[in-house]
Amino acid sequence: KGSESLAPSSTSASSDTAMPAFWLPSMAPEVSREEQEKAQALDSPAPLSLIMLDIDHFKRVNDTFGHTKGDEVLRWMGRECQKLLRSPDVLARYGGEEFALLLPNTTQEEAQKLAEQIRTHIAYHPLEMDRQSVRLSLSLGVAAISKEMRDVNDLLNLADNRLYGAKAQGRNQVVGSGYPHPMVLR
Repeated sequence: KGSESLAPSSTSASSDTAMPAFWLPSMAPEVSREEQEKAQALDSPAPLSLIMLDIDHFKRVNDTFGHTKGDEVLRWMGRECQKLLRSPDVLARYGGEEFALLLPNTTQEEAQKLAEQIRTHIAYHPLEMDRQSVRLSLSLGVAAISKEMRDVNDLLNLADNRLYGAKAQGRNQVVGSGYPHPMVLR
């Protein structure tokens, strides 16, 4: 047992064969890749945006249906999000019921529109589970790379700060460019 790897297995978002809790790629490899390319990304004129999203009150799903069904909900969420993404976009499970969407060549405004499309799509397409219609809502934070950012972690922190702003303002909403800039929170 001491030599067993604790790393989760992962596959592409279209596969349902990996371990249920870790079926999407981890965000860590994406951040690492971006970290290696951060100078290029930060200096590039091409826009880069990030959406952080969280399933509101997900604990209720686990408490009501169990963790196995909760994992099914996470897989369903990934498939539903994937329907709205382009091929260069990267969807990753960030942790728990949180997801990250890395959007190359996407402005802040375009990312906010996509975030609202995702929020609305999930809200109006309930999941059928155990003969019940399960309605979910999402809180989403959107950020785009800017010249003030030192590295990709600043982009991640901004999107995450805006995600928590969406939760603080009542959940089931997108928070983007109008939300206070967290650079002062360093």
